[in-house]
Amino acid sequence: MTNEPTFDWHLENIKHYEWKRTLARQAVAVPGGYYPEDRFLRVHMIKSGMQAYNLFETTDYQTAISYTSQVLNSVTVPMGEQYGTDTGDLSGEGSLPDHTIW
Repeated sequence: MTNEPTFDWHLENIKHYEWKRTLARQAVAVPGGYYPEDRFLRVHMIKSGMQAYNLFETTDYQTAISYTSQVLNSVTVPMGEQYGTDTGDLSGEGSLPDHTIW
């Protein structure tokens, strides 16, 4: 799903998010940015909501593809002036858009 941060970091971030949801005064904002950690957490939230309504119990192939497309569309980074969100080598951090010609 993302290049950076690592997958284990994302799993810890989900645990932290779930912990914050258990507090008496929940301080949880819906992640809406284009950064990898926001997109990963947004997929987790959508998937959790779909599981709560038993939407994964479908046996219909077309419905399953539709649900998958909807989840992926929620984290799509639109083409344009969205600058790099990675910090790795050749990421273009702050200088190049976050898309390639491929």
